Amino acid sequence: MMLSKLLFFINTLMLAILLVSCSYPPPREEIDKKSKEIGLYEEWLMGLIALRNIKTPLYNPKGTLKPLELKFRLMLKKLHYNAMGLEYWRQPYRPPEVIIYRSRSENAFTLPGGFICMTTGLIRRVYRLASKPDQVMASILAHELVHLYLEHPKRHYVAMLLKDNIGRQYREMAEGIQAAAGDFSSDYSKLLIKTILKAKQAGTEGYQAEMEFEADVKAVSIMDKAKYNPNGLVAALSIMKHHMGGIHGSYQDRVKRVRKAIKELN
Repeated sequence: MMLSKLLFFINTLMLAILLVSCSYPPPREEIDKKSKEIGLYEEWLMGLIALRNIKTPLYNPKGTLKPLELKFRLMLKKLHYNAMGLEYWRQPYRPPEVIIYRSRSENAFTLPGGFICMTTGLIRRVYRLASKPDQVMASILAHELVHLYLEHPKRHYVAMLLKDNIGRQYREMAEGIQAAAGDFSSDYSKLLIKTILKAKQAGTEGYQAEMEFEADVKAVSIMDKAKYNPNGLVAALSIMKHHMGGIHGSYQDRVKRVRKAIKELN
């Protein structure tokens, strides 16, 4: 009985090594293939569903445009239509729009289909610290537009969907280890589980950092075409550098790339 448990544990360990070495990140070819199957309308629906599942309260739940919302929506519209001549520009199913959430967190993100979301915490921080806050806000919107144009939100959702299948394998594997080892109390079992989880977490970190770098550099061109000073993006990175590292890329690398892109405009 003990021998069969030991063999089961060894087989499970080999599966763990195989999954850690081969399954993460999901193959980009598979992400590309699945992403191409999702049309503009389906992409918009993905974003709409995600939007409806966000529990953070809206800045303006009544739906009437407040001056702040109107300001950012006009800014976004200017950026979007001035970017039209760029090779990576694309028109989503519906024109992109700004959604503001009432939250102390300082965050901006784009959902599939063109929903560009930001928090009141981020807006307050920008207007408190930036000498030219409108330039900074324009740079944040330009950055998020690039994510939309390059289908980063859609591709991220597809990657997470693919990872969920592997996630079930990890759960089954963890149950197998528990059955073989009795529990997770031994240091070796804890180390094994920690290694698996670390590999799972690190799976797309580099890929996401690459998306951030790409969005930064291409945002420079959009700002330039829309007559916003692209140095606003350098200021934005400085203001938000406490959020950087890991999947968002390092502050130093991002500023270096942005400054190089600005220099290449001339």
